[in-house]
Amino acid sequence: TRISADYTGIDYSPRMLDEARQRFPGLDLRLMDARDMAGLESDHYALAAFCWNGIDCVSYEDRQRVLEQMYRVTRPGGLVLFSSHNRDGPAFRESIWQLRPRFSRNPLRLGWRLVRMLRLFPPAAYHCLRHLRCRRDYEGYSVKAAAAHFFRIMIVYTTLPEQRRQLASFGFQIDAVFGSGDGKRIYAETRTSDAWWFYFIARKPVHHFILADK
Repeated sequence: TRISADYTGIDYSPRMLDEARQRFPGLDLRLMDARDMAGLESDHYALAAFCWNGIDCVSYEDRQRVLEQMYRVTRPGGLVLFSSHNRDGPAFRESIWQLRPRFSRNPLRLGWRLVRMLRLFPPAAYHCLRHLRCRRDYEGYSVKAAAAHFFRIMIVYTTLPEQRRQLASFGFQIDAVFGSGDGKRIYAETRTSDAWWFYFIARKPVHHFILADK
C-alpha cells in the first residue's frame, strides 16, 4: 500500500535497480550508496528506511556514516526505520553444527537432509574457518560471520544499549523498538532481549527557537 506520492529508492547494485524498475516503473530509483547520499536533498524525507538488516553488512564505521546520512536527508519530525541483528539473540550463537540434519523417521526425508548437509557443510565450514580470524568483539557490538548466509559474509551484531547510544549521538529520539518474530515492543528500560534482531524507529527532532526582544 502506498503511503506517499513521493518515493525515492536507492541501491548500489545496478542489477537490483533493474529489477526494481521493472516492478515499480515510474518511481525515482537511483544508483547510490547509503554511506554517501550526497545526491539527495537535506531535510526532505518524512521517512528514511534501510531494510532487511542491510545496515549490518557494512563496517561499524560505515554504519555510522549511513545513520549520519539518514539523519541528514530526513526532515525535522521525520522518522528513520531500520533493523539490526541482536548480539544477545540466537543468531549470534549459531555455529557450523546447526547444519547437522535433524532426525526424521521418514527415510526419504532423512536421506534428503543428509544429502543437503553433505552438499552445504564443506563450503560453509571453509567460510566459517576463513572468517574466524576476522571476528571482533567490542563492548557494545561484535563483528562475526553470519550463519544465515552459510558464513560467507561478516556482519555487525549490536546490543540494545549500544544502538540506543549510537542513535542518540546523532541527535535521534527513539520512538520505539520492536523484536523480530513476535513483534512485541521493547521498552526503554530493557537492556537485553532474546530477539533475533531489532526494528528501530527513531525520529529527527524538531528544534523550536524562541526569539525575544532585548
